[in-house]
Amino acid sequence: MNKTIDIVLPCYNPEEKEWHTDIKRNMVALEKLFPNLTFFVTLVNDGSARGISESQIDYLKSQISGFQYVTYAGNQGKGYALREGVKLATHDFVVYTDVDFPFELVCMQAMIDKLLAGKDIVLGERQFSYSNHLKRYRKVLSSGSHVFNSLLLNLPFTDTQGGLKGFNQKGRAVFLKTIINRYLFDTEFILRACKQNDLVISTVPLTLREGVILSQMGLKVIKKEFGNIMRLLKIRFFE
Repeated sequence: MNKTIDIVLPCYNPEEKEWHTDIKRNMVALEKLFPNLTFFVTLVNDGSARGISESQIDYLKSQISGFQYVTYAGNQGKGYALREGVKLATHDFVVYTDVDFPFELVCMQAMIDKLLAGKDIVLGERQFSYSNHLKRYRKVLSSGSHVFNSLLLNLPFTDTQGGLKGFNQKGRAVFLKTIINRYLFDTEFILRACKQNDLVISTVPLTLREGVILSQMGLKVIKKEFGNIMRLLKIRFFE
């Protein structure tokens, strides 16, 4: 019996006009790489004010079998959006990434291979070259998060923010326990997973696709994350 896999894509004000056809193109490529897997796609519109039209959603519904669309008013954050999508992801495996598929498809291929080999959770770890695409203050924040993850959270994985992760149903149960709505939800997920002794966690290296432009993190978002840092410390020491 074929294994099944959900691809969950959070989406907020997409910049690319043809993002919907890019999803179709990437799914065709994945199906060619894994002819014995059955793929499903869940797109979560995280309160977008622009960039998503009814015709684009109709296109995806007509082109992708098992396509699901989740939408709600008001931007809630990537963590919230992914939980809404993962709630509907009831198949053998779940992989989530951004709607523009920012990483080379071989990265997702390697991730799926590890899930098929029995890993419970597979994390994408960004390579050193990734920092070349970041502005200076983002590089400082990234370095700081690595130190925080290692020294204060005692995580064996310092890069928790790579936007490609996969898991089986055991990993899904952990993911759905997360409560952080915005950027640090990834770190919370890994922290909760590492506190369990029965999960096999692995990594794959991530490389950006050529021409990908990374979104910038505003200062307002950074300020909001300080409260989530305290939540992470509470989980680390008291849960």
